[in-house]
Amino acid sequence: MTDQPAKPTSKAEPGPDGIVRSAEAHRKINEALAMLFRSPGGVEVLAYLRSITVNYVAGPEISDAGLRHREGMRHLVAIIEQRIEAHHRDQHRSTSRPNPRGRSRRRGNADTSYDPLLYDHL
Repeated sequence: MTDQPAKPTSKAEPGPDGIVRSAEAHRKINEALAMLFRSPGGVEVLAYLRSITVNYVAGPEISDAGLRHREGMRHLVAIIEQRIEAHHRDQHRSTSRPNPRGRSRRRGNADTSYDPLLYDHL
């Protein structure tokens, strides 16, 4: 008997946080985070969180425990940002109309979505 990779299902899959939830549960969490951080205050809070985590550079004096703590904080901010981006991708997919010629409108596989509320403050 050969091992085969599990086929993805829409019922329950791990999210960016590694926890298995239904697709609907992921969608609700993604939407809630996107709505929370869409406001001007939310944009400021996300910018602050990035400044103390992702954009923070530790020097050689940081302890092993301090570095692990810092990486955990970075991971949490990354989860928030990944869920916000997933919500925007889902919104883009649900609002885009199919091309009448049956071909993709975009070239390549890169996601070209851009949300100025998320990135213009950087």
